[in-house]
Amino acid sequence: MRKITIVFYILLIASAVSAQKITHVRSSLKNGVMKIKYDLKGDKQKKYHVQLFIAENLSSEYSKEILTADGDIGTDIKLGKDKEIHWDTKKDHLAEPEKIKFKLEARMMFAH
Repeated sequence: MRKITIVFYILLIASAVSAQKITHVRSSLKNGVMKIKYDLKGDKQKKYHVQLFIAENLSSEYSKEILTADGDIGTDIKLGKDKEIHWDTKKDHLAEPEKIKFKLEARMMFAH
């Protein structure tokens, strides 16, 4: 019975994690400030936690989470089109911000 319960929770978590979708991501960089726009689709009744990760060179992994950005990032993000993140890359001391790659991740937030 315990194995069945554990498997059920894993499947439940997997289905909840895959229920949201970030699409139509676009970005621009001007004077060291990156503007990222995206659409967030998912359950209209829920809020999401959106995170920005970067790889500092094009061949590395997305190992650094950016915590200095603002806008539609962090907790309590609602669904919608044209969500916008502003990130001043100078705050993170990036030598060549035009040579980074980034990814956005969204997770559904659960009520306590």
